[in-house]
Amino acid sequence: MIGSEGNLGIVSSMVLRVLPLSKYQIIFLAPFDSAEQACWAVNALFLAGQTPSVEPLAFKFSSNLTGLPFQHDETVKAYLLIEADGFDLSEAEKSIEAIY
Repeated sequence: MIGSEGNLGIVSSMVLRVLPLSKYQIIFLAPFDSAEQACWAVNALFLAGQTPSVEPLAFKFSSNLTGLPFQHDETVKAYLLIEADGFDLSEAEKSIEAIY
């Protein structure tokens, strides 16, 4: 679809790919020395063809916002919560090994 602001676009067809839910999920917390390193890690994951679920965690921000303490290593500046999945355990483990 090409146009500029104010134009009306109509979608005439769409393809939706539905995937079944994975049976196994492995979740791990990856620490980084800086937020920049965490960003580069996410980029490297996708460039390597890996497609895990990745969630950046802002513990200090979340802790200040909620008023709840969070015990973590003060030298770590950024964390990524990474989830890899598979339809069998070995597939999920291979995905984690490729990521780590």
